[in-house]
Amino acid sequence: MRVLLAEDDAMIGASVRHGLRQDGFTVDWVSDGRAAELALADRVHDALVLDLGLPKRTGVEVLQGMRRRGEPVALSAREFALLEALLARPGAILSRAQLEEKLYGWSESVESNAVEVYIHALRRKLGTGFIRNVRGVGWMVSRPVAQA
Repeated sequence: MRVLLAEDDAMIGASVRHGLRQDGFTVDWVSDGRAAELALADRVHDALVLDLGLPKRTGVEVLQGMRRRGEPVALSAREFALLEALLARPGAILSRAQLEEKLYGWSESVESNAVEVYIHALRRKLGTGFIRNVRGVGWMVSRPVAQA
């Protein structure tokens, strides 16, 4: 997973970058809000660690700009049903059978790789890190982190 770190304090930035790298993340570090906006325009990052008190543009302004861009994503009915099932139980792993129940009615035939096809489409539209595969078990979306 590629993370953009936007932090102007050198000591804090170095510590956060070190910790993220130890956990296996690839980290790109910028030290002001304008540089963060430029880096985010490339859309290569999966996550952002954002200091709110950045120079040139505050972290709040960067976040507001990202939300204004909050682009709508067109989903098919089945993509929406699959996403809704995953989001209804964040942190829970849903099996193929559980997801197929959400996608198909009683009289519909289930294609063998339909769930994988819809997962692939959602990842392409929402980002590769959004839906996680737990090999041999199923898929999940991460539980949101509680705010302090």
